[in-house]
Amino acid sequence: MFGKRLNRDAIIEVEAVDALRVFGDSNLDITFAESDRKDLKQIDPKMLTRLTKAFGKVITTHDELCKELLPAKTKAKKAPAKPKKSALKE
Repeated sequence: MFGKRLNRDAIIEVEAVDALRVFGDSNLDITFAESDRKDLKQIDPKMLTRLTKAFGKVITTHDELCKELLPAKTKAKKAPAKPKKSALKE
């Protein structure tokens, strides 16, 4: 059976687990989104050991994996309080 040839500009969405299997391949640009967090937390812990080589550092927990792959959560900024009018008269 022959594989399919992909265009370099093609964007293909695959399951997070499938993307992790080829993570570290220099010919692929793989990105993850916040929506992948649930799937990443459910991967087999044995896969974490394999990913250690791809990351170049030890990954031992699902939280460490999510921290490496997912964009940082942005904190909502509070609007500055409006200054109140002074009760003092000049």
